[in-house]
Amino acid sequence: MLGAYSFYMIMKNILILLLSFYSIALFSQGNDTIQNNINLNDTSDFDEFDYFFTEDEVTKYLSFKPIIGIGSGVLTYKGDVQDRYTKSPLIGLMATNLNISKGISEFLSLNFNIIYGELTGNERTLERNLNFKTDIFVSSAYITYNFYHLLKKEGQLITYYQQRKLIPMLSLGIESFNLSSKTDLKNSQGYTYHYWSDGTIRNLQESASNETQSILLQRDYIYETDLREQNNDGLGKYNLSTISFPIDFGVQLNISKRITMKLGANYHFSLSNYVDDISDEGIGTRKGNSKGDNFLYSYITLNFDIFSSEKEILDTTLYGNFIFQSIDFNDEDEDGVLDWDDRCAETSTLAEVDERGCPLDDDKDGIPNYRDKEILSLNANTVGLDGVLLTDEQVLAMSTPKEAIPTSKLYDYYPSLLGKGYRNRNFFTEIPDKYKPIDEDRDGYISLDEISLALDKFFDFKLNLSIDEIYELNDFFFEQ
Repeated sequence: MLGAYSFYMIMKNILILLLSFYSIALFSQGNDTIQNNINLNDTSDFDEFDYFFTEDEVTKYLSFKPIIGIGSGVLTYKGDVQDRYTKSPLIGLMATNLNISKGISEFLSLNFNIIYGELTGNERTLERNLNFKTDIFVSSAYITYNFYHLLKKEGQLITYYQQRKLIPMLSLGIESFNLSSKTDLKNSQGYTYHYWSDGTIRNLQESASNETQSILLQRDYIYETDLREQNNDGLGKYNLSTISFPIDFGVQLNISKRITMKLGANYHFSLSNYVDDISDEGIGTRKGNSKGDNFLYSYITLNFDIFSSEKEILDTTLYGNFIFQSIDFNDEDEDGVLDWDDRCAETSTLAEVDERGCPLDDDKDGIPNYRDKEILSLNANTVGLDGVLLTDEQVLAMSTPKEAIPTSKLYDYYPSLLGKGYRNRNFFTEIPDKYKPIDEDRDGYISLDEISLALDKFFDFKLNLSIDEIYELNDFFFEQ
């Protein structure tokens, strides 16, 4: 019943549970990594734009698998039978909880929780001496609100390592719990306890004649007598299963990509008034109030994400807090294709576009129909900027220009030389010198895979960049 001992037992139980689940998490992570490597190496069906802008894949609350939580805590009784420990949330009997949660939005999750433990109450006053203990098994379902949309920065991409380490959470739910209340009326020798006004416990009722004949007793705290069977107030066989409504408040601490810890407390409003066998139907010293017999559970829980693949975690690490709703229905160039699916941004309003938002080019000469003065060119490789077939003299003149044109600008002047690939060509911002080693394929563009590889090297201390430069690299990736 000591607070220090309860805290010690909580930490001991958590440590044992952590060691057990750590091995499971390592095994799962290893298998996910192998599978992830296989998928990343197979790029035959890889669509960079679809991968980059798939909200379901990069939003943790929608794509991640259920989270397993296991913890330990202290149960404190809040009913009719009171003792000096009732007001302390850290003093009581130990209990264990198991939790499974699944996100249903960025700030709401559905949770299923089980608590198994013991409740007790011991009241000793001049008026009455009552005690009870019961095993309880609580199963609940509740909705958790995590304040996410109030804490996140509007419109800003925040990586995993920039996320808040502490996240407050509020939960409301409904539950059922079963009880089997018993009381300690006798010691191991079969003597019934009689509480005397001088503070002693004896085997006989208090009287002058029994003062010398009675035997002093000590409570053994073995709860041997079924309270319901006593039928003290004529309550009969009242129900040992009841409904309660829990309200929970806690703070989640992000420990790693797969493990979080939650510190919290939940208060359970019970519909039963018979947990301690004292109710408003009692008489005399057994008279209680009409309120339900409530209880408090203060706990520490470790949550493990052992089912999500490394790819899902990486997606969330990079894009999990991006506000996709702000761009879901935008059509900046007003071509009828949402920006989400538009391969060709800033298309002219004069252009007729395909399902990808790119201007139609029937003769595939690199000049879109709306600017093509010769819709069906015979030779798509020798047309001018207006789509008209060039003469031999014009081609010769272009091959020997009076003023040299930088190679990087050649396609700007003669887009027809690009042929079919023109509408898919990207022009990237030049990579700063300090980030050029990250461009593994030397194509002048830092891809998503190259960003992922750089992050792995950074956290393995194999990349000579500071954390600020990593953030700058992340910003540059989106500016390309």
